[in-house]
Formats: sequence, structure tokens, C-alpha cells
Amino acid sequence: MDAQRPTEDPRLRALNTRLQAAMTSLDAAKTHCKATHFEAVAANLMVSRIKHQELAAAATARGQHFFDKMKECEAALARQGGRSETLQAEMIRNRQKAMKMSADASAHEKKMADIEERMRTVLSEAERLRHERDKRLIEVRKLEAEAIRVESLI
Repeated sequence: MDAQRPTEDPRLRALNTRLQAAMTSLDAAKTHCKATHFEAVAANLMVSRIKHQELAAAATARGQHFFDKMKECEAALARQGGRSETLQAEMIRNRQKAMKMSADASAHEKKMADIEERMRTVLSEAERLRHERDKRLIEVRKLEAEAIRVESLI
């Protein structure tokens, strides 16, 4: 716009430059809001990841408990020569529960990995938006300086 009309009124030119600076500042504010939103999403994902981590730890601990009980039943069966059907049924039940708890823990760990990947993606997008906002703010400062320079010519 400046190159097209060098004889333009300096006041109008200064006002147009300030308008452009204000619009760029508005874009920077919108970009900042988007970046902040992405950071909030990442924080919520982190909370979710921590919940899954706790659930995985609890499932692992319960699975270990059932595995230990299964080993106790095996030892008792070995001492009795494998004659107790009750202990055998208990051992099978404990093995199944231990395997189920292990599968649950694995499922929670997979969810944690998926959430971590989503968190990295969201945080990288937030970082990209922060850089974009910073560039726009630098542009705003340059436009404001240009407007002040033009006004000083009046």
C-alpha cells in the first residue's frame, strides 16, 4: 500500500499502519488463545495418563498377589502329591486372575503410550503456535514503530 501511493496523506498512512498493527495484534491474541487451549488439553491428557498409570500399577500388584497365591497352591499340591482337587481349582482360578490382571495392566500401559503420543503432538502444536504468536507480535512492534515514524513527519 505504501509503495503504490507515495504522495498519500501521512495521517491516513499512519492510521492505516495502526489499523494493520491492531489487526495483527488481534491475530496474535487469537493464536495465543489457541496455544493456551492446546496446553490445557495436554494437561488433561497428562491427568488421564497418570490415572492409567495408577490403574496399571494396581492391576500389576493384584496380579502379583494372585500369582503368589497360585505358587502357594502349587507348593501345597506338591506336598500333598496332587491329590487335592480343591487346591487345584484354587490354583487354576488364581492363575486366571493373575493373567487377567496382567492383561489389564498391559491395556493401561498401551493407553498410557497412546496418551503420551497425543500429548507430544498437542504440545508441539502449542509450541508452533507460540512461535507464530511471537512473530506476529514482532510484526506489530514494527508496524507501530512505522506509524510513529510517519506521524513524526506530520
